Amino acid sequence: MKNYNRRYSQKKGLSKLDCYYEKKIFDKFQNICELAKKANYDKKRCKKLFFKKYGIGLILFILLPLLGFIFPILFWSEEDKPALINFCTEEKHAQSSSRRTHDHTCNCYPLLISEKALLVIDRFNTVFFAIIAIINAAIIIHVLIKVLKYERLNSKKVKMRIQ
Repeated sequence: MKNYNRRYSQKKGLSKLDCYYEKKIFDKFQNICELAKKANYDKKRCKKLFFKKYGIGLILFILLPLLGFIFPILFWSEEDKPALINFCTEEKHAQSSSRRTHDHTCNCYPLLISEKALLVIDRFNTVFFAIIAIINAAIIIHVLIKVLKYERLNSKKVKMRIQ
């Protein structure tokens, strides 16, 4: 860990930025480990403190891509099964007056926007939340790699290379 400043000065561009933040994270890990040793915390207590401080944020971050499933679950279904919220697209149920009202014999909600707009919203929802899921997975993998790297450096099994 002592050679990290020399390693940082040799980097250029995004790798220098990555190295800078990696150093900050490793220093924070080191600080947490030293505090845990001084206070004689066991692993169970450390986990409890970590989840108390960061737990809600991490859980919300991980569950964010699942919001993308709400729209399809509520409004889309197979052809022979009804959706949870059905929209009526038949023109015979709407009256021809200037104010569009729905016939009460139908068990559906009136569709206030066009079907084409609804399909565009669905496609946008799918693309947006797929991108969020990919970014989320990449961040989780990156953090796990950094934690493993910290553990290897801390156990002094691997020498730090200057690249």
